[in-house]
Amino acid sequence: MAIERQPLIAAFLHHLTAAVANAGLYSREHAQMRRLVDAVAQTLGQLLEDAQEFMLLRLDSELVIDGLPWKRSLQTERLAALLSRRGIGRIRIAPGITREEIHGLIEALAARGFNPAPARSTANLRFGRVEVRQRGNAFLDLPPDSALAELSRAEIARLMEIYSAVKRRRKMNVAGLNEIVSQFIAAFSREADPFLALAPLRAFDEYTFTHATNVALLNLAQAVALGIQGQTLHDIGIAGLLHDVGKLFIPDAILNKTDPLDELEWGIIRQHPVQGARYLLNSPGVPRAAVVSAFEHHLRFDRQGYPAVKSQGAQNLCSQLTAISDLVDSMLTPRPYRAAQPLREVVKALRTNVGGSLHPELVGNFLRILAQAKQRGEGKSP
Repeated sequence: MAIERQPLIAAFLHHLTAAVANAGLYSREHAQMRRLVDAVAQTLGQLLEDAQEFMLLRLDSELVIDGLPWKRSLQTERLAALLSRRGIGRIRIAPGITREEIHGLIEALAARGFNPAPARSTANLRFGRVEVRQRGNAFLDLPPDSALAELSRAEIARLMEIYSAVKRRRKMNVAGLNEIVSQFIAAFSREADPFLALAPLRAFDEYTFTHATNVALLNLAQAVALGIQGQTLHDIGIAGLLHDVGKLFIPDAILNKTDPLDELEWGIIRQHPVQGARYLLNSPGVPRAAVVSAFEHHLRFDRQGYPAVKSQGAQNLCSQLTAISDLVDSMLTPRPYRAAQPLREVVKALRTNVGGSLHPELVGNFLRILAQAKQRGEGKSP
C-alpha cells in the first residue's frame, strides 16, 4: 500500500462507518445518506483508479487493507465488530461498483435483528468468510518436487553462509536475506500456486537451514492466500527465515539430542525467542515483524506458551502465521528423536490446536490452501 493511499483509505473507512451508523436512522433518499454514499463512491473510485480490486480482510478485531495490517483505532474496531457480527471475513470491491452495490454494502453491515439475511455478493462486490472449515479427511500426498525446489536448495546454501556468520556473532547480511525472499516471492508469482511451499526441500541434512527456508515459504503461502502483498509480504518472508535465529546460540548437543531433554536443557531451549529477538533488535535493516515474530512465535494464541509476558495485547499477525508454519514444517521434517509425520497427522494437529496455540481463522486459511491443492491434484490427469 503506497503511503499516499493511506489518507484516502482512512477517508473511505470514515465515510463507510458513518454511512452504516446512519443507515438505521434515515432512508436511502435522505440527504444525509445521499451525501455519505457520494463520499464512499468518490473515495472508492479514487482507490480503484489504478487497481484491479480493493480488498478489506478481517482477522478478529484487526483489519488488513490492500494487503497491509491497518492501524487500530476506535473506528476500525467498530468496523471489525460489524464485520464479525455479520460473519464477514473478507470484502472485495472491483472497479465499476455502482451506487446500488454501495447501498448493498452499507445495508449488509447495518443489518440487525435476529438471524438477518446473509450479505449478498454482486458482480463488483464480493463478501467472503474467514473461518475454520472441517473438510473430512484432508490428507494430501506431498508432490515429489516443485518449481521452487531447485531455487530453495540454492537459497539454503546462501542462508547457511549468513547463519554461519551470525553464529560467530558477526554482522548479519540483511541484503542477502532480502534477495532470498525476493526470489521466493518471484517464484510464487510465476507459479501462482501457494501449495508449492509444501514441496519437500530436504536437500541438506542441516535442519536449521532447511527449516528456516521452509517456514519462510509457508509464511509466504499463507500471506499470499490472505491477499497480503508488497513490503508486508516481504517482511513476513524475512520473519520466517529468522524466527529461530536464537537457536544458533544454543549448543548443538542440546538441539540434536536424541534422548528426552531434562529440565535444565528445556530451560535453555526456551531462551531462544528472547535471544533471537535481542540479536535481531541490534541488527540494522531487520524488519520489525521479524524481531517481534522471533520473540512471539512460541507465545501461543492463548498466551500460555513462552516467553512469559505480562501484557495481554494482541499477538502480531506475522507471529501467528509463523507459529503455524513452524508447527507444519517441524512435523513434516524428520528429527533425530522421531520420524517425519504424514500430512494427515499435521492436519489433525492443526485442528486440535485451534484456539489453543493457533489462531482459528489462520488455521482455516491454511486448511483451505490444502483443500485447494487437493482439488487441483485430483483434477490432473495421471
